[in-house]
Amino acid sequence: MFIANLTIGACLGYMLAIFTSMLIGRWTYVIPLQLQSHNHVFMYSYYLVFIACISYSFIVGAAKALAQLFLAIALVLLLIPATSMLAYVFPIQGLWYSTDHLIWIDISALIFALIFIRFYQQAKDRAQVAPIGSIWSTQKVEQTSSLTENQT
Repeated sequence: MFIANLTIGACLGYMLAIFTSMLIGRWTYVIPLQLQSHNHVFMYSYYLVFIACISYSFIVGAAKALAQLFLAIALVLLLIPATSMLAYVFPIQGLWYSTDHLIWIDISALIFALIFIRFYQQAKDRAQVAPIGSIWSTQKVEQTSSLTENQT
């Protein structure tokens, strides 16, 4: 289970951290932070999310973390174009929206959000139908007594 937890936490944590830092990057000019550089915001947010995902995967297990991290990635990806729409409708000092040649960022985020929602559905379905004891099963194996009739 160690390798499964590490694989799910690291791989999906990497993606969630990248997308989260992209989203936070849009809001860094709105929320004043006392950092020397905005690069620190990207770096700190990336590692915070990445380490949190790995820890979460070990806490809840690979099967549950898989579906939940897929959903988290989809939500963050949906927030990227939502932020652009918010900035376009309500012009806020420092919050920017994609125009012209940068609109592909929002379109790509929206497309990938829909893909990750599908991944979430597939992972959730697989966890429900996986055999008990499988690495992808969310059901716990019942501990039976080690004593049998012959041993008593």
